Amino acid sequence: MSNQKKPILTLTVAPTALTAAGLCLTGAGALPAAGGRVLGCLAEACTVVGQNLPIDVLGTSVGTAAAAFAVDTPLMVDANGRLLTATGSNVVVARALDAAAALGDRVEVLMLPS
Repeated sequence: MSNQKKPILTLTVAPTALTAAGLCLTGAGALPAAGGRVLGCLAEACTVVGQNLPIDVLGTSVGTAAAAFAVDTPLMVDANGRLLTATGSNVVVARALDAAAALGDRVEVLMLPS
């Protein structure tokens, strides 16, 4: 479990639902479509819908795994904003800097523009 991160660009987003830290969101503050584009990883948990919160857009962030993956794996998102190994023509949103052993692991990732 990693809590280390070094973001280069952190913006704000107003989540449209209560959301845990480490989940990826779109620029509209919504959970993404599986395999879709994201703005970044939410840096803090959302406890009040519509509250502006920091989201790490570039650099490293702490993301939540949807499944196990190895270091240096290209990652995509699932429909819950969690990260997993990219497949097919899905959008690669990050690269794993830590390995994930299971669902829910918090790992350091390098966010990529998507």
